[in-house]
Amino acid sequence: MTRLIYMMTYADFKRAFDSTRLINYKIGNYKIISASSASVEVSYTFRYKGSKNIHKNKNRYWHVVKVNGVWKVD
Repeated sequence: MTRLIYMMTYADFKRAFDSTRLINYKIGNYKIISASSASVEVSYTFRYKGSKNIHKNKNRYWHVVKVNGVWKVD
């Protein structure tokens, strides 16, 4: 069985969930793609502004890049 991997950038997250508040997150596994690029597995909890419902996403891959020796979400 092949696992479909969707790499989510922070820009994608921000566009899709602009009206949300990030409550917490946890960094999991990572995969180095090149010297300055990697994908990081992130589990996070968020809620929409003005709502009491909490949503959880587990093991989503985020794309990160290395800028001046520091890894940052793309």
